[in-house]
Amino acid sequence: MSAAGVLSLFLLCACVAPAARAADRHDALRGILPSGPVPLGPSAEPAAGVPGIGRIVAFSPKPAAPRVWPLLHIPPLYSFLVQLSGALPRRYNTATAERLATLAHRYNAGAFQEQCYAYASWYLQLAGIVTSSRWTSMGIPTKSAADFAAWAARNPHDLDEELALRRVPTPAAAGEIPVGSLVVFERGLCGYSRRHGHIGIVTDPGRLCADGCERFRPGCLKTRKDRSKVHVFVPVR
Repeated sequence: MSAAGVLSLFLLCACVAPAARAADRHDALRGILPSGPVPLGPSAEPAAGVPGIGRIVAFSPKPAAPRVWPLLHIPPLYSFLVQLSGALPRRYNTATAERLATLAHRYNAGAFQEQCYAYASWYLQLAGIVTSSRWTSMGIPTKSAADFAAWAARNPHDLDEELALRRVPTPAAAGEIPVGSLVVFERGLCGYSRRHGHIGIVTDPGRLCADGCERFRPGCLKTRKDRSKVHVFVPVR
């Protein structure tokens, strides 16, 4: 083979191999994830034609690499620092927090579709926190996102022992809410639905994802009264 042919073959392999490796990684992940969210309950504000509980919503995962807070990739250091600060319980599960953040960043729909509760519950299911049948048997409401916080307040034992989630104090700054937290906003707070509230996963400091992603809205944490209506749950062991 001529030198030009060898060079062409080398360049072809150099271009194809990274793409193949990326595709392999994506296919491997796709092998353990469903092709779309399987809601554990209907959306916070059901849109026309949106399937109900246990139905697959039309969805195509995005192959983009997840953007997760770098410190989460140093679990021992991060776990030590947050526990030392006293802001998180000693049983804080860094690995599950990172997985939740990665799933919410990578598999959100790219835009809000009035399905925040469906997507948030899907991330909990994919992270191995709960199954659809267990969600139902524990009596977790399926109609409104805000109802999850009310259920958690009434069932602290199931929240801790069954879901391995723990509510932590809500800080005054959005950037201080731990990455991987499940955050529930009560009805009507800072512009969210008066009927259903809102729910999502923190994927970066100050950034929240469910069906879509956005920065924390100004005013959500402004006063102590506002913060009392924002419920922050972190995974524990």
